[in-house]
Amino acid sequence: MSPRGSASLGGSAFGYQQQQQLEQAQQHLRVQRLVQQQQQAQRQPQQDPFGALWDLRGGSEGGTLGGGGGGGASAGTVGDTGGGASLGGGHGQGHGHGHGHAREGRSASASGHEVSLCLHLLFSVLVGANHHFPQPINFLSLLHPASSPPYAAFVARIIKSADQQASIFLQQKLKVAGSEERARIVDAICARGGEMMMHRFGNWAVQRCLEAATGPEERRKIVACMRGRIVDLATNCYGCHVLQKALDCEEEEVRLLIVSELLMGDPAQTLVNKHASHVWSKIMELSWTPPAPPIFAYVNKSLKGKWAALACHETGSLVVQHAFENLEETAKDGIVDELLGQGITVFGEVAKSQWGSYCIQHILEHGSEKHRQMALEHLLTGLLEFATNEQGSKSVVKALKEGGKETLDRVVGRMCEPAKGARRAMIVDLALSLTGSQLIASVLPTADKDQRALLYDCIRGHIVTLRGCKTGSKVIWLFDRMRAYYGY
Repeated sequence: MSPRGSASLGGSAFGYQQQQQLEQAQQHLRVQRLVQQQQQAQRQPQQDPFGALWDLRGGSEGGTLGGGGGGGASAGTVGDTGGGASLGGGHGQGHGHGHGHAREGRSASASGHEVSLCLHLLFSVLVGANHHFPQPINFLSLLHPASSPPYAAFVARIIKSADQQASIFLQQKLKVAGSEERARIVDAICARGGEMMMHRFGNWAVQRCLEAATGPEERRKIVACMRGRIVDLATNCYGCHVLQKALDCEEEEVRLLIVSELLMGDPAQTLVNKHASHVWSKIMELSWTPPAPPIFAYVNKSLKGKWAALACHETGSLVVQHAFENLEETAKDGIVDELLGQGITVFGEVAKSQWGSYCIQHILEHGSEKHRQMALEHLLTGLLEFATNEQGSKSVVKALKEGGKETLDRVVGRMCEPAKGARRAMIVDLALSLTGSQLIASVLPTADKDQRALLYDCIRGHIVTLRGCKTGSKVIWLFDRMRAYYGY
């Protein structure tokens, strides 16, 4: 029998399952050897880490990366290693060529997998030996009174890395720290006070310093960081909260610093800013030791002629309403005069504005008798204009609600009169409008029998016109229902 035939018979006798078991055992041995080399490399970092790679070539253990087996297996390479070579060489001279090309592809694949595994593990050894990851900070241990944390480093972490835990740690430390420790924390925060006040997490630490300060000097030290930056802080979404907290301080010189810098800027700009407007609202709520500084005399002077425009602004409207609620009569007279005393044109712009209408409603509900009457006169004069406007109708309904019977009589009388330049009663035009019909629906239940009869007489001659409109048909239905219920 030829040598090739005997090799084939030898390969068949060995068995495919035993061949697989030997391959797995060989791979397991290599992984164990690599783990031992990794442990040795950790004990001796100065040793050449690439020595492990060359040891894995396995010349005597089977020639995985090159030839190394005995007999016919010694001629194998990475691409065409025989079966005996991939299993450890020297198993039998006939095994290398006995399996021939049937084993060639699987042997190359197994060798490539072992190479990838070895390189991956070697890379993890190199990284673990040469790279040291930073350990996480144990904030709980640093809260111990005996600890001495680097507060400046924590402030830097807050600003540079937005470290929320560092901010929480500073706030907790301020609660339990003694006077000396607290002074170190405040000094670290004040060193970068401007950045901390306008930071997402830093502003909370500054607020904690202000509300839990040990004395006036500590608060003055923190407020000194605000000097020259009040306008920037007021217009910042985080800084405005720090200013509001500072305005709660008892020291009036702290409040005056904030107010004076806001007044030296452009109040018209900060009053309409969505962040600074909250600071102004806080200022209006403050009480001062007599004699109070003439803050709003200066504000009125700088905003003269601009209050109507401010009332029509989203945030400016809130400021105006806060002024109505918190200022003395003499201080808010200038505001009311601009809204009500400049004629029907200016009043109409404010009343029909989405935000200005709230200011008019506030006057009708909380204003003095004089101011309420001024607003009511304007509403009655332009009743058709305001009642048919979505925003203006809100002020008319508010006047009816707050004015009582006298206001109802005047409104009903005005609805029976023709509008300026019109030939029919105003109630007809109101009935043809969506918001106007809603006003009629709110008036009818509170009107007496004579007033309802008077209003019905005004629309009787326009039934055909009203029935051609959806809102007009609804008004006629309301009158019919009222007549059936009350019997007139």
